[in-house]
Amino acid sequence: MNYEEFSLSQMANTNDLIDCFDTICSVQTVTNKKLLVFMDEINCKIEGNEAVSLLLSPIWDGSFIRGGKRYRISPAFWVFASTAPISDLVEIPNKGSDFVSRLNGPILELDKLATKEHGGRVLEILKVLRKGSAENPDGYLNDQLYKEHYEEFLKLKGEFRTDQVYLGVSLLNHMWGPISKIRGSVLKLFHDLCLINGVRSLEFFVSKFHNIVGGEVDIENVPNIENFNELKRHVIIAPEEQEKQEEANNDEIREKPVPEHLLEKLIDIEIEPLG
Repeated sequence: MNYEEFSLSQMANTNDLIDCFDTICSVQTVTNKKLLVFMDEINCKIEGNEAVSLLLSPIWDGSFIRGGKRYRISPAFWVFASTAPISDLVEIPNKGSDFVSRLNGPILELDKLATKEHGGRVLEILKVLRKGSAENPDGYLNDQLYKEHYEEFLKLKGEFRTDQVYLGVSLLNHMWGPISKIRGSVLKLFHDLCLINGVRSLEFFVSKFHNIVGGEVDIENVPNIENFNELKRHVIIAPEEQEKQEEANNDEIREKPVPEHLLEKLIDIEIEPLG
């Protein structure tokens, strides 16, 4: 399966959107593989127009117009991400409810699930941490206010954490797959991860994995947050998980007996093919 992703908020005008459909057509022309298209921030506006209204015809009718000519888009798997809840998408003028009504796959609302389980506390914590990460991504967790909020987040349990694991594995498979085995400590990292901007942060985090060979994901494939300043605005990795990463990537430590947590077995992963 081929993979293409686009961030609608970065499109300055409708020509940029047409360019993305051109890219999709080009990929479909040169390969028989199925195509997975990820579109981020669909709740934005492009040249004052609601993005969802601009997506309806190309995606569901399978065609778009460029230079007075109509071009066809073959069927594909479409995944959409929004910084607004589904209830807000429905209220978007000019086709918001029409767009939502045509979605024929699962709708994951991690924030909504977290709200249900903890009375909105998770969202309140993330709102505070988001503010800190935007103002001082390198050192905001040293501030007592943000440190206390993050420590509270670590204590919260619930289904939203399990969903993070499922979604993290799915993203790994789409971006780096096919994936067949994952180290248990990587699954634990997904479980404990603090996603400051929800699913967008998880998608960005997974995109920074590296050197995955033979479909096996190990702890050393996980991006070191200290090497990617932009990641500090998106995720917080639990201190013990950061220590595991450092040990896995430290040559001096590797010369010593391997720590028990690095001997955790690789877990077989079976992901059903789409379609």
